[in-house]
Amino acid sequence: MSIFENVAWTVAMGIGMLSTYLLGQRDERREREAQSVVLAMLAQRPAYARDLLAGLDKKLRPRSIYTLLARMEDREMIFGSTYKPPEDPIEFLRAPARRLYSITDYGRRRLDAE
Repeated sequence: MSIFENVAWTVAMGIGMLSTYLLGQRDERREREAQSVVLAMLAQRPAYARDLLAGLDKKLRPRSIYTLLARMEDREMIFGSTYKPPEDPIEFLRAPARRLYSITDYGRRRLDAE
């Protein structure tokens, strides 16, 4: 490898690392914005993931909502409880469990601080 190839490779690697860093910052900002929207929605009433996704107005891809909610649960901003509707006993056994999310006291304080 010549000196010019070495310099070109080093510059390309630096640009790649910089773009990865900037994309990471943009993703973190988007996640913070989504967290604020989720907290605001849950402050009004508990909701399911699909309801929260509808309120996010395309800030997240549909499969990303569950990752966001899991992170928020880990940080104790929200609480998710498993819920199965008990109307029909047969349907109750077949229906998948759904998680109903609500805001915690910490989540409410964080929302108020924003």
